[in-house]
Amino acid sequence: MVAVPVSIPAAKAIDDTRAGEPMIFTVGGQDQMKTRNWLPAVANDVWTSDVLGRVYDTVGQTHPVTDALVPYIIKGVDVNGDMNFSRTEKAVFLKGTCLPAPCSPAQDQVWRRTVVAYYDFNGVFFHDGVQATIGDVFFNYVMQSLNPRYNTDMRVLWDDPLAPSLPASRHLNVYKQWCGPTNAQWEGAPAMPGNNQLRCAVRYQLQDDFALFYRSTLVGLTLFPRHVYEGTGYPVNHHADWGLAIYPEADTARFGQGIPTDETTYTPLNYAALDGWQMTDGDVVGTGPFKFGTWSFGAFARVDKNPKFFYGVDPDNPNIVYDQDVPKYMHQPFIDGILFKIYRTTQLGVLALTKGDIDFYHWNLPPEFVPDLLNDPAHIRVWANAEPGFFYLSYNMRQRPFGYTTYPPAPGTDRSSDAGYPFRLAFSHLIDKPTIIRSLLANYGFIADGVVSPANTFWYNGTLPKYSYSTSTAATILDNQGWVDTNGNGLRDFPGIGDREIVILTPQADYDPIRASAGAMIAAAAKSIGVNIVSRPTAFGAIINAIDARAFDMFILGWRIGGTDPDYMFSFFHSTNAASGQNYPGFNDKQFDDVMLASRKELNEGKRQQLAKWAQGILSERLPYDVLYYRTNIEAQRSDKYVNFSVAAGTIWNYWSLQSIRPPTNKYIRAVVTAPSAIVEGGTTGVTVTVRDQNQQGVSGATVTLAVNQGSGNFTGGLCPSPPTYTCTGLTGPTGVFSATYEPPNFVPANPDVEIRVIARSPDPEVPSDSRTAIVTVFATGIQFLSITPQLTTGDLVPVDQSLVFGLDVRDQDGNLASGATVDLVVSPTTADLTPASGPASTMRSNIVFQAPRTIPTPPQQVFQVAATATQTGYAQGTYTIDFTVVQFTETKVCPDGSVVPVANQCTTSPIPAIGTVAIIAGIGAVAVVYAIMRRRRPHKRVEKAEKNEKKGA
Repeated sequence: MVAVPVSIPAAKAIDDTRAGEPMIFTVGGQDQMKTRNWLPAVANDVWTSDVLGRVYDTVGQTHPVTDALVPYIIKGVDVNGDMNFSRTEKAVFLKGTCLPAPCSPAQDQVWRRTVVAYYDFNGVFFHDGVQATIGDVFFNYVMQSLNPRYNTDMRVLWDDPLAPSLPASRHLNVYKQWCGPTNAQWEGAPAMPGNNQLRCAVRYQLQDDFALFYRSTLVGLTLFPRHVYEGTGYPVNHHADWGLAIYPEADTARFGQGIPTDETTYTPLNYAALDGWQMTDGDVVGTGPFKFGTWSFGAFARVDKNPKFFYGVDPDNPNIVYDQDVPKYMHQPFIDGILFKIYRTTQLGVLALTKGDIDFYHWNLPPEFVPDLLNDPAHIRVWANAEPGFFYLSYNMRQRPFGYTTYPPAPGTDRSSDAGYPFRLAFSHLIDKPTIIRSLLANYGFIADGVVSPANTFWYNGTLPKYSYSTSTAATILDNQGWVDTNGNGLRDFPGIGDREIVILTPQADYDPIRASAGAMIAAAAKSIGVNIVSRPTAFGAIINAIDARAFDMFILGWRIGGTDPDYMFSFFHSTNAASGQNYPGFNDKQFDDVMLASRKELNEGKRQQLAKWAQGILSERLPYDVLYYRTNIEAQRSDKYVNFSVAAGTIWNYWSLQSIRPPTNKYIRAVVTAPSAIVEGGTTGVTVTVRDQNQQGVSGATVTLAVNQGSGNFTGGLCPSPPTYTCTGLTGPTGVFSATYEPPNFVPANPDVEIRVIARSPDPEVPSDSRTAIVTVFATGIQFLSITPQLTTGDLVPVDQSLVFGLDVRDQDGNLASGATVDLVVSPTTADLTPASGPASTMRSNIVFQAPRTIPTPPQQVFQVAATATQTGYAQGTYTIDFTVVQFTETKVCPDGSVVPVANQCTTSPIPAIGTVAIIAGIGAVAVVYAIMRRRRPHKRVEKAEKNEKKGA
């Protein structure tokens, strides 16, 4: 192969960019935001969170690749218990072991439940220009404790962590330690730039152990503006006087403490007024990377780039660096704003995407749209990822026949008074899940058996009961309860409702045809055995209002889950969240409550894993939800206009994508991953990533991150952490190579096909990152198998009419060369050639020629898949699929206005000023080597930082 500089036609976004034009990322969705106020329950939907999630931000951050907690406003915690912040404690978010050792159990408990955290608000401003302070932290702990959606991670700070709501005292065990530290209190603080009074220490006295305290309670605190919500609002009167959540700074002895409801010196906060506030555009104020622009009801919403977003420097003078570590991972967004447009049907949304009216369609694409989108790889990229959320059927267990005889059930009667259990059990046999997957999802999904996806390997319980589809079984269960037709009208009578019509609420078909059809299927099966039931397609907002009011029979909805930790089961099913939280079914089960509370306070992850699996088992047996399916999330975006997306929690719509997307440039990197296709449990194998630039030259100093799902193994060697973890980050050497060792578990994981996720980032900030995956199958000890490792010494990019030479290394389970194996190759599409296409493994180790076709049907690039299969008698076969990208070069020129066009085209004659990107794209044509690959993927889980571990209704 001849290595040549790649010069592919510039993306249309670059051609059309003109000086002074803002870069607006236009997003299409099926619905609009419901409110500008993020506090009420109606705001907990995807469409509202899409907008407001850009406006608000948290006091802490997680690393965009590793998900590790990193310094932001909050810098670290007191590790050694001396109440002082040393440089070695920065970026540490876990208290050390009890000192002085040895500690008694009582001393150790006090030690670990006393946490001091350190904050620096220099450079942190709300969108209205008001300085954020430690008072905003105290305010938000009290205010959010009054919100049933937000308070589940804050109860550990209440006097009674088991209370369902914050008591009238509004007391939290959060205390100001000091502000304006001396050098002894905060090493180096007095000499640091900025206002030293904005550096503070806060002491937290946990009232119980909580495994997620550091990540959720501490770092995950969202900053709502105290100055806007308290009193009448400042600096303008936003509303009537709604009182104060905390004692003000002037009350030095009590500053930061919650004001009780019977306080007379100050007016206590009227939270109900905040929750019901009908905000205007100007009332929406946060600290996030985007400011709220406007919302035109029924038409669009817009957020604009926040020029004072904090990324470690003074926003007015970036030469003043407040924290040199923050700019290493954080930066201003590259886009100038996001425009949210409404397309009520998928057809309209896809049409808008293909026409270029929108840049991203934020909804799962039905499979029938995928082929046409894949036929336009020059403009559109299609993404497919296993979504970590789930879709479910829920019951209102507050009434018969769905649940309890009396509600809430009296203590000790939660199981005996659950008269609706046979009804729910019968319905579990009326759901034809295989048909939903095969016919409705076209196999872009998986049958569900619980509220934790099997892609979440570490936490998934693989022993849950499976309920087969059988109308006769369902009928027998109902007959045995005496729930039969008593008056000859053909309808069964049920306790509490007789034979009145039961309603399943589902989204309308133009919103989600899958759920609408699933509801119709379930209702038809139930009708066939005499149940008077109807599936009623309903506007999504109306369903949310109904379940929030607890006024429903049954409904089908979905949850989008951020993060891998299954603690969301507490929010969804613990009895303390039934009255006004997210326990919409009203599930009230003491055993589940006890197990879930034990899980929350268990600090040993292995023990906590068993508790989480136990909790899943209880839910699968008692059936407050019947989980229908896990979906493969299919998304599409205009790759000719924006690149540099990343995947998190099964979607490219996430925090770090929106921070990092930008128009295509003439620069890019490609990461080629070399790893075997199979390995034995408990073994080790090398993983090599070679990073090359657009000129096919190795990139030195590129950052490479390897990651697998938690519980699917670890990485060691080189710059990998010690002790080893499931992620590893390091830099490429002079030739662009980074290597590490992968160690699978000592057992075959629940999903033996382990996905190694690779992200490569260039040292040049102008260059988009590149993401790859490699599947390694883990076999049990004693199994004979073959493994294939590709040898791509010259990369995987091929110009049209050129050839590339590669090889395949085939070995057995012991790592020995499998000289007796045979290798067969198949290329798709078939317009490319392979020589030889088969042969002994010994001759296929090198000199296999991939010959690209002379032309490709969809310039500038086309992906060809080479499927390799190694076979040998007595061995499990080895398989590997290699993607080769064939590119077609076009000679281009840079016009005076900065646009890039083919040489044969004329430049525009209109007088348009030159743009700042001329220097970037001059010399060679701009490049958009971005390709779309749609293949059947095994489920996988992405670590989510993006949406702050939110749980959002969909």
